[in-house]
Amino acid sequence: MVRFKDEIIRRLRLGNLRTLFRHRYGTELPDDDAGREDLNELLLPISLGPKPTKMMANEIDVFAPWVGSADVETIIDFINRLPISDRNPKPKPLARD
Repeated sequence: MVRFKDEIIRRLRLGNLRTLFRHRYGTELPDDDAGREDLNELLLPISLGPKPTKMMANEIDVFAPWVGSADVETIIDFINRLPISDRNPKPKPLARD
C-alpha cells in the first residue's frame, strides 16, 4: 500500500524533473545520450505511480517523440525490471549528483 506522504514526494519529484528538463531543453528532450539518461530519470517516479505502463508511454510520447514504438516497450520493460529501491532513490544521493 502506498502511503500518502510517499505519493506526494513522488509527484513533487516528477514535477521538479519536468520543470528542470523543460528549462534545460524546451518541450522535447534531445535525441542523444543525455536525453536518453534524462528520459530514464523522468520515468522512474512515474513507474511507482498508478497505471505506470500507460503513463510512461504517454510521457515518452510527450518528451521524447523521437523514440520508436518498438523502443518504447523496451524502455518501459527496463524501468519496470529495476528494483523499487533503484526507482525511488533517497534524497541525499540525488543532491550529490
